[in-house]
Amino acid sequence: MKTTQLNELKKELEKIIKLLEKVELPDDLKPIERKLASAQNLLHYIAIRTINVSGLQKKLKKIGASRLARSEDHMLHSLYLLHRLVCGLLHEPDHLKRQKRITIARAEKKLNKNTKRLLGRKSRIKRVRLMVTMPSEAANNYLMVENFVIQGMNSARINCAHDSETEWIAMVKHIRKAALKHNRNVTIAMDLSGPKIRTVLGSEDQTYIKLNQGDTIEIIDDSLPILNIEKQIRCSFPDIISKVKPGEHIYFDDGKIEGTITAVEAKKISVNITRCKINGEKLKTDKGINLPESNLEIAGLTPKDKIDFAVIAKYADIVNFSFVNTTADLKELFELMAYHNSNNLGVILKIETKQAYNNLKDILLDTKTKTNAFGVMIARGDLAIEVGWQNIGRVQNEILRMCTAAHTPVIWATQVLENLAKKGIPSRSEMSDINNAFKAECIMLNKGPYILEVIQFLNEVLRNEELFQNKNEAMLPELKRL
Repeated sequence: MKTTQLNELKKELEKIIKLLEKVELPDDLKPIERKLASAQNLLHYIAIRTINVSGLQKKLKKIGASRLARSEDHMLHSLYLLHRLVCGLLHEPDHLKRQKRITIARAEKKLNKNTKRLLGRKSRIKRVRLMVTMPSEAANNYLMVENFVIQGMNSARINCAHDSETEWIAMVKHIRKAALKHNRNVTIAMDLSGPKIRTVLGSEDQTYIKLNQGDTIEIIDDSLPILNIEKQIRCSFPDIISKVKPGEHIYFDDGKIEGTITAVEAKKISVNITRCKINGEKLKTDKGINLPESNLEIAGLTPKDKIDFAVIAKYADIVNFSFVNTTADLKELFELMAYHNSNNLGVILKIETKQAYNNLKDILLDTKTKTNAFGVMIARGDLAIEVGWQNIGRVQNEILRMCTAAHTPVIWATQVLENLAKKGIPSRSEMSDINNAFKAECIMLNKGPYILEVIQFLNEVLRNEELFQNKNEAMLPELKRL
């Protein structure tokens, strides 16, 4: 690279460095020394993402330098190093007065420490932990839970949207017993159900309604009688009827059925089914409803969550907070934790709405005002519907980058090796997905008849493939034949 080009590169770096050095911490974070570096680095990362640095990255590539693509957790430090490198190539002294910043080594230690606090010790043979969702059978089948522990389960997830307190406690006892027997550190994470809108069919004897493209169904208020059980349903949050508008999209059962709201009346809405399987799709009761374009004003803790939390506070190491959208939701959770004297509980924030994604910076900064161990779960099921299928790939990677910048561990969730769990054989796309999951600190597995095989298989893949991928860095071990 010519001297003139190097001088231009130096000026670009200095301009960006000045931008980052002007970033101010919020007043409520300034006194919290232990979290200051992570909060400051997150703000540095957000600041650099407000400008387009792709041209700078191409210039850095030409001199064989870091292109900042893997510098989320130590942004200002990387820029200082690059400035020193360019000054060296120009045979000039580096006169920049450096602010205190987080170094590469310290950033890695911070993330490792935060992950250990939340999820426990990692295995000696793999970096990425495994969180396994407990099936209902785990309440009555100790041997199943013991096998999960033997095969490498690091964290057990109990979803309070299913089963009851009796089953949850039985699962906890089995997990603790198996972990103690095999001298394993297995954390227990329990999900608050959250305000998820679900379908309610018109008859208790009805197992499903069959929907085809072009059909029209009605979602009606609880006060109205169901006159046509094949064309009318209710929902778990009937208040949404007054909050939606014609033209807004609606999705059922994790997006398997798509529709458009065509009419809104006082106590019912009409929905035209615009997409489903060619031969129709069965819509069952208790299936999710998503309205990503509607302002539903449904957030925070439900009455069920507040009842369930009493069990979580007593038995769990971690609470998985569903449908957190704002810092106000986080405040409500901490008020509940204080009421139950469970202020030391670990917290995993499930990011599953467009609003949560847009507010992620503020949510992450708010966690830095607390002493708890925090993590973020990329709940890709609802999130994909909320942000759009065309955006989910980018959004999940943006969440990973922001959490890395905040030194916050990430749990990669939803449909991981689902084909293997349900049918006994993985798909090729699932294996590609696993390579993305290596960028997280933990992978969450859902239920299925082959879940033990999934744990065994994934542990083997992690042991082998982590040689080639460390967080977001591609590694180059010795090339060997298979």
